[in-house]
Amino acid sequence: MQRMVNENGFALATYARIGEYCWGAVGDPRQVSEVLYKSPQGRFLLVGDGGAMTRWGKKANQKPWSSGRGVVFLEPQEALTWCEQAKIDPDVINRYLGELL
Repeated sequence: MQRMVNENGFALATYARIGEYCWGAVGDPRQVSEVLYKSPQGRFLLVGDGGAMTRWGKKANQKPWSSGRGVVFLEPQEALTWCEQAKIDPDVINRYLGELL
């Protein structure tokens, strides 16, 4: 059986996809694309990429900053804040984070 695994080794096919946030155009240092997942164990995982001026920006060799990508775990309250800021549908928020409301 084939499983979808991202470059960080997470089997995302087993995770619930809560929502997505995208802003900006490719090449914009503020461009960001993020997806929030909930693992079968109840942990929240934010997968994203973005320009140099986002949380995903990376320090490059001789350049000050460049675009990047990554994965971070969020605490439940952080996941709720992300959902609210990303304007995720309230019914979806209630389904995955209802115990915090």
